[in-house]
Amino acid sequence: MILNWGRRAALIYAKEYSKAFRRRKLALKAGAKLGEPKNKKPNVIFIMADDLGYADIGYNSDHAFMPNMDFLANNGIIFDSFYTQPVCTPSRAQFMTGRYTNRLGLQHRNILSAQPSGIPLDEKTVPEYFRECGYSTEMIGKWHLGLFTSNFLPHNRGFNKLLYSIPP
Repeated sequence: MILNWGRRAALIYAKEYSKAFRRRKLALKAGAKLGEPKNKKPNVIFIMADDLGYADIGYNSDHAFMPNMDFLANNGIIFDSFYTQPVCTPSRAQFMTGRYTNRLGLQHRNILSAQPSGIPLDEKTVPEYFRECGYSTEMIGKWHLGLFTSNFLPHNRGFNKLLYSIPP
């Protein structure tokens, strides 16, 4: 996807973004002078996007203008070598468990709302591991990993906070 902001609008936005970046950098330096933070654990953000091509994101393309994603990419770790599945449920199940979907029985299609299926309840998810380590976990997005009973819902699969949509 090519964003056509026009040269002038893009330059204005880039100028404002660089000002905000400098302010953020100064604030980080000032914060470092105040002493060590109480919580030394790093912040962890996973972003999973459906139907996103390799060159559809700013740090891999000259055509996509995504300064916030570029900032995260330049100041974090990019994991971009994964095997993925052609539809949502198998991809998300792999991502949430670290296991191939054929081991979970979820390799073929998306789970519908009334379908009595989901990530097996004896499988531990990534947010459950993070909660055991003292992290607060949050999910924003859609949940295609089981809705048949409340045991399959995200708040019972390791998430503290939720903002999600239920698929049809």
